[in-house]
Amino acid sequence: MIKAPTGIDDGRTARRPVLRKIVAALGVSMVLAAPAARAESPLRPYTARYHVSYRGLSGGEIESSFRHGQQPGLWQYETRVY
Repeated sequence: MIKAPTGIDDGRTARRPVLRKIVAALGVSMVLAAPAARAESPLRPYTARYHVSYRGLSGGEIESSFRHGQQPGLWQYETRVY
């Protein structure tokens, strides 16, 4: 069995603690930023109705809506055909 010489450092062991600190700092910053992202929801309710036709033939209307769900923090997307 061949053994690697002792006392030789390839540089990887010195970089590991620094990498761990960077990963830990990123994790903490993501956790701290998460409540702020939840407080400012970019979602807005809407209803849109479209008239559908193909080569002059009417296919009816489609309505899609996006609104608050029955429980806080949940949203409901619905599509109807008329």
